[in-house]
Amino acid sequence: MDYFKYILIAINFLTLISCVYAIWKINKVLKKFK
Repeated sequence: MDYFKYILIAINFLTLISCVYAIWKINKVLKKFK
């Protein structure tokens, strides 16, 4: 059952990274238009 906990942590970590990356990309695009 420990594996399930680690899988959830990994999914949360990847989701966090992709959210940060998406925000960074959006900021870069917005700065280009300003």
